[in-house]
Amino acid sequence: MGPVVGRAPPPPPVLGWEGKAAEREEAPAWIPPHPPPGTQNVIEACVQAGTQFLVYTSSMEVVGPNAKGHPFYRGNEDTPYEAVHKHPYPCSKALAERLVLEANGRKVRGGLPLVTCALRPTGIYGEGHQIMRDFYRQGSRLGGRLFRAIPASVEHGRVYVGNVAWMHVLVARELQQRAALLGGQVYFCYDKSPYKSYEDFNMEFLGPCGLRLVGSRPLLPYWLLVFLAAFNALLQWLLRPLLLYAPLLNPYTLAVANTTFTVSTDKARRHFGYEPLFSWEDSRTRTILWVQATGEGSAH
Repeated sequence: MGPVVGRAPPPPPVLGWEGKAAEREEAPAWIPPHPPPGTQNVIEACVQAGTQFLVYTSSMEVVGPNAKGHPFYRGNEDTPYEAVHKHPYPCSKALAERLVLEANGRKVRGGLPLVTCALRPTGIYGEGHQIMRDFYRQGSRLGGRLFRAIPASVEHGRVYVGNVAWMHVLVARELQQRAALLGGQVYFCYDKSPYKSYEDFNMEFLGPCGLRLVGSRPLLPYWLLVFLAAFNALLQWLLRPLLLYAPLLNPYTLAVANTTFTVSTDKARRHFGYEPLFSWEDSRTRTILWVQATGEGSAH
């Protein structure tokens, strides 16, 4: 997903823009000092084409967890938090989001103002989730076991992919009717998914698929995880000219997994009537069925 753009109805063309400047697994070691050019190109295209509405798919990682490991507990869009980042992914997303929000009110072809907003999904799960697939395959190779690496007390907010998509549909529609309210705003994407540690949440889906999580507390000391993450980062850098090495554990993913980040907000409901389309039970069932199908497919 990405920015969603649209003109005044009818019909209501809406543009969505996410931007791929720096993916977690393939991010460059160097962080550019300027916003990703793709985002600027999308904004300029809106201006030249007279497209009036733009929704940017941002990320919770624009806010945090930050590089200092500060927790964000049941926060909302207005909660004060020191957004300090070193990894290219949150840095590039933050730059792109700022560019989109600053473009709100800019005149497009025809003289109308450009109306922009940004959606910030928390950790997305559901069908097609590559990392969930990787965890399932890893656990299958280890005899149906995954080993706890993060304390159960470290909570994360997660959101089902179908509800993220539904929020995009709603905001793209309502942006045209409530431009004065929604323009220049940011919204966390949320639903009724429970707050749990990253690993315990994943086991809601992997457990019914035959995997078990070993250990009530981390089996490896944190300093060893830091060392392994740093080693993976070094290995990734050394292998970059030859092949794409994308380990699940690296300094950034370890820091994110080991820092509480949960969201509690109703801003999207108040501003454009958002309610989750999929309940937690439906989201869980759909994800379990997808993981099971993934296992059946890999067995052939």
